[in-house]
Amino acid sequence: MPEAMDVTVGLKEGGVIVFNTPKPAAEAVKAFKADLSRFGALNATVLAEELLGRPIPNTAMLGAFARVTGLLKVASLQKAVEKRFTDRLADLNKEAVEKGYEGVEVLHLKEGRH
Repeated sequence: MPEAMDVTVGLKEGGVIVFNTPKPAAEAVKAFKADLSRFGALNATVLAEELLGRPIPNTAMLGAFARVTGLLKVASLQKAVEKRFTDRLADLNKEAVEKGYEGVEVLHLKEGRH
């Protein structure tokens, strides 16, 4: 919880945060004191519970990270998921990546280097 401690220590000016939260991005960003260029909010835990039947938000957050930062492509993440998981579990996690990418709410706060 960012309210309990400053999780942005060491984050460079104009950095990016992707936050797993049920709150809307405009409300959630207020919990952070950093100077951000972009902020993403996604309720990845609920998404994981719906898709995977377990509260494991990792692959949904990877999709959200890809969209907020623009550093990764969904197709690349899905290939990595295929290498890590097999069969139905791979399909579900690939869907979680895609839904995380599509579902993240992104705030563009200022021009950044990212």
